[in-house]
Amino acid sequence: NHWVVVHACGNTSTPNYSHFTAQDALERGVENPIFSDSGWLTRAVEALAAVDTENNGPLNGVSLSSNPLTSLSGGTQNLTLAVPSIGGLNLYQDHYPAGAREAALANIYSNFPNGPTNSVASSSLIGQAGDGLFQALNSLNGGAIAVPPSGVGLYRGGHLPNQMRDRLVDTARLIKQPEFGVRAVAMDFHGSWDYHTNSVGQTPGYTMRLAATLKRFYDDLSVPFDNGNGSDIAADRTVTIVMSEFGRTVHENGLGGPAPGTDHGHG
Repeated sequence: NHWVVVHACGNTSTPNYSHFTAQDALERGVENPIFSDSGWLTRAVEALAAVDTENNGPLNGVSLSSNPLTSLSGGTQNLTLAVPSIGGLNLYQDHYPAGAREAALANIYSNFPNGPTNSVASSSLIGQAGDGLFQALNSLNGGAIAVPPSGVGLYRGGHLPNQMRDRLVDTARLIKQPEFGVRAVAMDFHGSWDYHTNSVGQTPGYTMRLAATLKRFYDDLSVPFDNGNGSDIAADRTVTIVMSEFGRTVHENGLGGPAPGTDHGHG
């Protein structure tokens, strides 16, 4: 099977109707998000890193966003990275020689002490973050590892926003090359499902758009890629999870006149 719906699996012991609290609890994977300093995907990536120590690196967990998404936040190891796009991950401009900015930043990092030991930042959190960034840069910008080509042509139609399309394309490229070590990628689905009226009229359009998105992404992952060790189909080793932070009541809310809707349940 390639499709399964898991419903009624949310946090029902302490129900709430706040998008913000429910989303935070969902992405942190805990009942009360106040007491968690990491996301569930971060903990999953760390658990996998503890088992497979040979392939650990900053691309193990990637947030395709300007800031780390909550599900990939926190953690103590240099195993995650937030980047809005593969093409945007660079430190070069035409008037800077290759490596100049890395050298300058590395010099800055070396001046940060690491608490009471006063060792250089090669062992500090900021130093690890810098090293991880440079490692990711080398991997994705013409290093020894082949970067898969863009499958953007597969995403025509479906009414996808350009940013959503581009992030799906980048996700597929990251997954197709096993040597990147990617174990989890997180992204937000663009668009709002927060409608309270005309549920019967609006739901088909939203669900068809989501279905079209997933189909195009699956088709992209299904394109064989020669990663240097033979041809591989990434779709065969990828699980895609779509999560929503709240449910909806069965009862109509009385709004919308002839086109009623439903209100938030908890989930």
